[in-house]
Amino acid sequence: MDILFYSHLGLGDQISINGAVHYLHEIHKCRIYIVCKKQNFSNINYLYKDYSYAIPMPIDNKIASNYQEALAFVNSIAKNKNLKIVSTSIDNPLRIPWDKDHFSKINIPIEVKLSHSKRPIIKNSTDIIDKYGTTKPYAFIHDHPKYPIREIANKKLKIIRNPIELNIFETLPLLENACEIHLTNSSILCMCEVFNLPLENQKGFYYSKRGRHNYGGIIQISNQSLWKIIDHAKFL
Repeated sequence: MDILFYSHLGLGDQISINGAVHYLHEIHKCRIYIVCKKQNFSNINYLYKDYSYAIPMPIDNKIASNYQEALAFVNSIAKNKNLKIVSTSIDNPLRIPWDKDHFSKINIPIEVKLSHSKRPIIKNSTDIIDKYGTTKPYAFIHDHPKYPIREIANKKLKIIRNPIELNIFETLPLLENACEIHLTNSSILCMCEVFNLPLENQKGFYYSKRGRHNYGGIIQISNQSLWKIIDHAKFL
């Protein structure tokens, strides 16, 4: 029987369970349907485009915002398609890592998050770098309009900000070629965690808008040792 995988529908959560999707396929040898928000479908579809057994299933954004409606929708899909529901969620986002509940609730080792994550093939990497990158050393910045990163310490670096017209995974070539990565709490931070960025030759700066003591609000990333935490309040 194929599986309908229903987790928290935030984009960061959807990225974090990437390894779980591939692990479930490896164990059960079946197709995995992944429930996602309609607004995130293009990103999630890109993430799994190279894996025919992983099939994103979009749900209307309004339905997704109501837990009971979303659950009823998921149950109806499972019944109509004869799918087994595998469901998970987060009870305590302050654990380290932040998404530990996603894995423990379905009895999957948290190590699967990194060991089984698979990135999409980005065939236009060179074109992306040519169009949005630079031949000069640069820092990649992704922030939030309410919490902008206005400056960085290394003034010698050219600044490249996240091109909003790109699929989130198409930013990987820009991230991997940067000298420094500067991020606030975001789905891109979750993506960097899953795909083990920053690299050894890079510096990573994580701007915590809620202060140093609870490490970036609810995003307690597992590779925190690779990042220098910046108290974002000082920049607002």
